[in-house]
Amino acid sequence: MGNVEWLASFCPMGQNELQGITPGKSNFLELDEEDFAGIGEGLSQILRFYKEELRLSSFNFIIYSGSLGRKREDFWCSVRIVSRPNFSAGYINDTHLAPIFYLEDWYPYLPEALAASFKRYSDSLKL
Repeated sequence: MGNVEWLASFCPMGQNELQGITPGKSNFLELDEEDFAGIGEGLSQILRFYKEELRLSSFNFIIYSGSLGRKREDFWCSVRIVSRPNFSAGYINDTHLAPIFYLEDWYPYLPEALAASFKRYSDSLKL
């Protein structure tokens, strides 16, 4: 679509992942109107596909860019979109953006603080 090549990911980061790649464009500043139009049209068609074909209504997506103002030959801007389970009664969120697309998670407690808090419970165990 436009300058954007869309494909099903060979090694997906999430369910029903589709990916858009902008050949030769390594950062956001290199993208032009046709690139943004291709990204927008692609995402629109994917969301229509998710809704009509897969009956899905929840998703995450991200657009990756290299360092702004620095042309790179080893990286092209890309878009990734993955589906998530549909909302339902008693729905519990399955995951958030960071573990899917950044390959990392955030944790509310530092391991040392968690260990110190748990120590009160583990000290009372009779093993």
